[in-house]
Amino acid sequence: AYEISTRDWSSDVCSSDLAPDFYKGNEIAPEVDSILEKFPEHKMALFIQSKLQSNQPVTDQETAEIRRLSKILLKKS
Repeated sequence: AYEISTRDWSSDVCSSDLAPDFYKGNEIAPEVDSILEKFPEHKMALFIQSKLQSNQPVTDQETAEIRRLSKILLKKS
């Protein structure tokens, strides 16, 4: 049997390759950030941010909810 050691793959993979790309290809990430900037404990925004950061899919319903929250919470006066 072949045993894999860290030296077999460590030079091929760096931590930046494993880090999620929070903004890449996701149009609601800036809205989530804006909500959390003003309301840092907002549970729905934190939940969606967590999903985005771990590259989990965000449903259409969650996207619609973030957009709705953004319009309500971030209204320009």
